[in-house]
Amino acid sequence: MEKTDIICLDAEFADSQEILGLAVVDGTGRVVYHSYFKPELARRWPDSQRVHHISPAMVRDKPSLRSCLPAIQAIIDKAKVIVGYALSNDTNHLAEQGVEHLNNKPTIDVRDLYWTVRGRHNGVDLMAVPSLARCAEELGVDLPADKAHAADADTIATLQVYDRLMEEYGGTPEEFMAEFDELYREYVRLNAHGYAYLLRKPGLGDILKVWKEPHEPREQVLAVVELPNRFKGEYEIRKRLAKRRTSPAAPVYRLQRADIEWMGTYTNEYVEGEAEWFRALLRHREELAL
Repeated sequence: MEKTDIICLDAEFADSQEILGLAVVDGTGRVVYHSYFKPELARRWPDSQRVHHISPAMVRDKPSLRSCLPAIQAIIDKAKVIVGYALSNDTNHLAEQGVEHLNNKPTIDVRDLYWTVRGRHNGVDLMAVPSLARCAEELGVDLPADKAHAADADTIATLQVYDRLMEEYGGTPEEFMAEFDELYREYVRLNAHGYAYLLRKPGLGDILKVWKEPHEPREQVLAVVELPNRFKGEYEIRKRLAKRRTSPAAPVYRLQRADIEWMGTYTNEYVEGEAEWFRALLRHREELAL
């Protein structure tokens, strides 16, 4: 793969998440696109402006992003690999604005590359990879503080961080993407493992707690089980105990012996793809009366 087959991109946003700016460089560091856009809806974005310093005045006379879609689409279509930092945030919003085929393109998030090459060996969780500025500093890439969060400067810095990490990695982009896919699947499996506790709180009732690591609760432990998929386990246990819930406002139960005995024998299996699905489902557990 040639360096010109790779593009690195970064977008900046208004508080409303409308895109205010986009910069794209190819793998050689050549800027192939850089433009600001006048948002269709937002008129002010004070919170975002404090970060990237793009003011309403700077984009007042700029084109809309939609009017620039043909030029952006041509760059995306030509690229064989897209690189970025926290890349899905940028590509998701570009797709929402009408850029096509992004889901069909191989991508490398430099956060994932950093974790693979450095972070996981130093105890850094995949979801706690440092910021671009900190990664750049660690790798000796210059990103002046007054330029941080400017799309063009961030894009160039991201590419330089990518190049240095790929040099440390010692393989091709294709090899990294294949290896990270396996590492991520294993990360999800290990992160799904956990423990479910039924606890009795005097004066309150019985409660369910699910943790990744084993605990020594101060409350009376009625039952504890180890779970290959703690997210699935929490969902299924809550569903099973829902009829014992004593208040619609809080997940507190009045359990019978049969409930506690059932909990003590509950188990599940880890099935790839289920952990993230059940985790998303649990975000709505109050709506589901769980």
